[in-house]
Amino acid sequence: MKIAFKSFLIHLKIGVRLSTNQSIYEIASKPLISIDINEYVSNAVKFMYERGIRRLAVKEGNQIVGIFNISSLLKILIEGSSPSNLTLSMIELERPIYVNKTTSVKDAVKIMNGKDVTSLLVGEPDKVLGILTTHDIISILSSINIKRGIHDILDKEYPNVDIKKRKVIDVMSEMVNKNKSGAFIFDDNNYIGTITIRDIIKIYSDYGLDGLNSNLNDIPIDEGAYGSIGLSISEVASIMYNKGSDVIAIFCPYDLCGGVDDLILTKNFEKIIENID
Repeated sequence: MKIAFKSFLIHLKIGVRLSTNQSIYEIASKPLISIDINEYVSNAVKFMYERGIRRLAVKEGNQIVGIFNISSLLKILIEGSSPSNLTLSMIELERPIYVNKTTSVKDAVKIMNGKDVTSLLVGEPDKVLGILTTHDIISILSSINIKRGIHDILDKEYPNVDIKKRKVIDVMSEMVNKNKSGAFIFDDNNYIGTITIRDIIKIYSDYGLDGLNSNLNDIPIDEGAYGSIGLSISEVASIMYNKGSDVIAIFCPYDLCGGVDDLILTKNFEKIIENID
């Protein structure tokens, strides 16, 4: 599994310096975007796609009752249900977990992992100030000078799919079964690119269920974010951030040796930041 690397530069965010002891309010995505619980799932997905987000707070009246994310959508589609026939009230949502706005980033991620959720709401139920997500973890790590390498967190069994034999929905199944944010696409032993959860949103929004049953050969596949095994965690996070991707393919040096995504970075956050603050 090989790739011919193009030369590229790693650009860390100039002038932005974060600390894991910083308050979550300074890091969180703002404002919180919400949707009514009686809205159809298909409309929620289009709403997310138009705004370039992966999660929505779901409200019943003025109260947030859950978080709708694309992982929920994937499970619905794999089960064979139609999002056009389901309202958000009919599906399983991620439970809302609140943290005080003064909570440190370090403590917030620990709470996120302990509660097994992919987002935290910043503030109180009657006054939500923002949301911290696993995608924000990429931004945080790209802005901290972590020289530690990625060997310890690399997933050597990251999902990969043959472009000649599979459909988009097969990629979705791999992502759900292995709890990952994407999958690598190959043509025989040649790396083609990556399909991420964000790509699934686009395909479904543009083409509906027919798009999800398309052969991989029939859809455009972006080369995705990629880097070499010698990069530091901060450099890897920076590539992901600049590419706008939750997934990065790692090569050793020209053969694919695994992948890293937002979920892996979040799960390993405490280990990653040891001794840096």
